[in-house]
Amino acid sequence: MISYGFVLHEGAFCRSVFNLLDLIVVCVALVSFVLQNQTISAVKILRVLRVLRPLRAINRAKGLKHVVQCMIIAIKSIGNIVLVTFLLEFMFAVIGVQLFKGKFYSCTDISKHVEEDCK
Repeated sequence: MISYGFVLHEGAFCRSVFNLLDLIVVCVALVSFVLQNQTISAVKILRVLRVLRPLRAINRAKGLKHVVQCMIIAIKSIGNIVLVTFLLEFMFAVIGVQLFKGKFYSCTDISKHVEEDCK
């Protein structure tokens, strides 16, 4: 951290997402340790973030880090496909509602026997 800097240099510590994750986990642990005796709800929320501790292993294992990076790229691509699919389905749903409006009407009131009474 000292030779490359904290943020500004190209190889700086905070330029890597995995290093930021490590920093967050360590900060949460330190804040939780310092405010251990107080019953502040924010501290309880920070303790929940301790679940992120096993994720620090990702930065240590190069193969696992590569797999996680590939999964993130794949999820971004899949997200774009899901968005386009949702938009297409929404367009067809709007067209279907406009074409079939009122044609599949059914009366749910048992006492009414004629469709005009039900409306």
